[in-house]
Amino acid sequence: MNCSSSRLSELVANNDVEFDADIAGPGVLVAFVVTSLAALITLMAAFVTLSTPSRLLNASDTVISRILRDVIKWISKRLRWKPNRTEGTDGQEERISGFSSFMISLSDQLLASEAAILIAGLIIHEEVTLYSMNIIIALGCLASTVHMATFAFFIDSIRQHRTAKIIRVIMMIAASGMLIFLLIVQISMTWDLESHVFLACTLRDYQIPSDVFGVATSLLVPIYILYGTIDIIRLLYAKEPGEETNTSHQPDRNNTHNFMGLPSYRNEAGIELQELRPNSGQADVHYNHRPPETEQGEAPGARNSLNSRRPQDNADIESNRATPGELRRPATVFAQLREIFGGTRPSQRDKLVDRWLRGTAVSTAVSTAAPNRFSTVQVRIRLRLAAETWAFVQCQSSFVSRWLWLWSGNVYGITSVFIARAETSEAGMSGNRDEMGFGQVVPLVLLVLPFLAALQSYSDYLVKANALNQKRQTAEFRGERRQQNSLREVWNQPSHQGARRPPPNSEEALASEQLEVMHVLNRIEQRCNDINAPWLYDWVLGDRLHESQHLRRAVITHTIYMFVFTTLLGFGQASGYFPTLTFVLLILLIVMAFGKVAALVRMHRNTTSNPHIMNFLDLLDKGVAEQQRRPADHAEGMMMVHASQGIQPDPDNPEEQ
Repeated sequence: MNCSSSRLSELVANNDVEFDADIAGPGVLVAFVVTSLAALITLMAAFVTLSTPSRLLNASDTVISRILRDVIKWISKRLRWKPNRTEGTDGQEERISGFSSFMISLSDQLLASEAAILIAGLIIHEEVTLYSMNIIIALGCLASTVHMATFAFFIDSIRQHRTAKIIRVIMMIAASGMLIFLLIVQISMTWDLESHVFLACTLRDYQIPSDVFGVATSLLVPIYILYGTIDIIRLLYAKEPGEETNTSHQPDRNNTHNFMGLPSYRNEAGIELQELRPNSGQADVHYNHRPPETEQGEAPGARNSLNSRRPQDNADIESNRATPGELRRPATVFAQLREIFGGTRPSQRDKLVDRWLRGTAVSTAVSTAAPNRFSTVQVRIRLRLAAETWAFVQCQSSFVSRWLWLWSGNVYGITSVFIARAETSEAGMSGNRDEMGFGQVVPLVLLVLPFLAALQSYSDYLVKANALNQKRQTAEFRGERRQQNSLREVWNQPSHQGARRPPPNSEEALASEQLEVMHVLNRIEQRCNDINAPWLYDWVLGDRLHESQHLRRAVITHTIYMFVFTTLLGFGQASGYFPTLTFVLLILLIVMAFGKVAALVRMHRNTTSNPHIMNFLDLLDKGVAEQQRRPADHAEGMMMVHASQGIQPDPDNPEEQ
């Protein structure tokens, strides 16, 4: 091809550069934009209707989902529109399967269309114009972003299909490679619609700009695509969640009393676990109303260990305190990094963040001395920072964050398309760029395929939901007879069946442990009331953290911030009109990435360096789980008691059963 400046200038001056309507015409644009918006809306619909796989959700998602559902209910009430059903946990697996089938259809169509349009543009690189390449690159970025953002939704459906997985990986690598290549070429100073009209001429005179800031900003998109592609391949070939080694901290019964008997312990955050005994001047004010078990003396060991530790025992405590940390400390830096990576990986992240928050609540409650105005302000600032840190890490790892980045990709792709079309209206090009030829009709016709897949998925969901309802009705019809039969089977077992009960010594040890834990828990609750923070006790329990008003406000604040941030980043990156704003957003993005890593590392170090608090939380969780399990086994337990006492219950008397 003749790429001389005189020839190209003459073509532009005479308006002899024709639009490539078959490559980047309106049919192709509509097909890509509609498909990407359909994926965006489908993901949000799945999120609001509780049809998202649980592995993609965390506590912050629960907060946002509840808010969105309340807003939808309020709007429905205002419009006097009553939905046919309120989606909940019933039929959740069936809905997830239906949404996954539809998302697979959308994602595959976008991936195939992306690869096709990129291959077509590179095959005719001698003739294709830079205008068409701008449209192709924008559509490729749009399709790639949607594909990467939706892949985690249905990854379990294709992970076991080896052939389908290999085909998708090959197509994804090919499409991402071509797109990254074109994005790097687009950085060239010769990417100009007037001086270098065709792609071949730009490749021949490729020149890297001297503007370091502009180059760094332009490289963000190819780096993101490269990272997303590698991450998807890693997820496809990673081990199943059940195959991962659980490195979570397990309770050590031998060290239970280390926490109970610790009058002074300072962790890395500088929080001192002081005695729970108040100052003498405030003992009558704050601790006149003691829990019943402490008045009756049921837990003397815990009371003595918390409040009656002698000063000369501090040396023993220091030696006992140093031993667990020394034993847990890795031998090398590589081992430390491996331990941190294992403790902060995505499968353990939600548990790590919640345990860190609960540990912070325990240490704050225990380390707070007699409350005064200054100490109360300090405690509130510390807890506010803890809530913000918890919300920041949770929101950065949430499904809503994934959706917001998909939204940012849609903003970037759609903005790039319209800006490219607007800039070429006066660029000396001729012909009708909106001509509806064969290359534009076919993509529009192919839009029918995802909607047919949606109808099929919805039909499959209805069939599965009806089968589930019939099964539930059958189970309810037979439930009463099944319960009577199970009770008779328990009664007909031999009397030595009672040997399955734990030995008396084990029961006494368990009861002693629970008394110790309940004693400390009651004192923590009293201390939370003393500092006028009763909600801190709910943090210690870790029960329904998503209902805490402080955590909810922090999550809402971070979500609004992320929505504004992703919208501005997508628009600024595509338009290029606000380079200073884009630079500031990129700096904030880097700061957020490093801040998330630093917060996770600090949480991991804080939880591993406080084994006494973690043991206490483990024993507390064990006691709560035991209390929740007992009502479920109430009927069988009553039959076991009757059997051990030689009493036969009357089958016709429901109270005896």
